[in-house]
Amino acid sequence: MITDSVITLTDPVWEPPARRGPLARLFLPLVRDERDLPFIRLSLLLTVLFIPLAVHLFLPGQFRWWLAPVYWGLFL
Repeated sequence: MITDSVITLTDPVWEPPARRGPLARLFLPLVRDERDLPFIRLSLLLTVLFIPLAVHLFLPGQFRWWLAPVYWGLFL
């Protein structure tokens, strides 16, 4: 038996935060749309995390095998 069901789809709505942090205040004049601020935060976080870890994995004498799966797990 097939029943009639209604699915209502709505687009997510972005609400600006009540208070902005220092990072948001720094980058807000540089972006056209303030909804881009979470992407900037995520990009900076990934840069700060992955570049030092990748450099550490390739330094002579500093390689630890347990760091490679951690790096791959975070990267994927």
